[in-house]
Amino acid sequence: REPSVGEEGLVFEIPDLQGDSHALTDSLYRGRVVYVTAWGTWCPPCLSEIPFLQSLHDEYGPRGLRLLRVR
Repeated sequence: REPSVGEEGLVFEIPDLQGDSHALTDSLYRGRVVYVTAWGTWCPPCLSEIPFLQSLHDEYGPRGLRLLRVR
């Protein structure tokens, strides 16, 4: 089903490359659209997705979009 505006989002927490933990409930993500994708540098389809994700970031990042790539 499609989520509603104002509905509580997915509970999700993961460490970054420096070991600091990030959760979708953090203020950086609260009230924003967050695009979460799983990927790997060894995965050709994942690598081909990078230009698309960059274009999303360039167009919608200034309006609050956050991209999270999980590997």
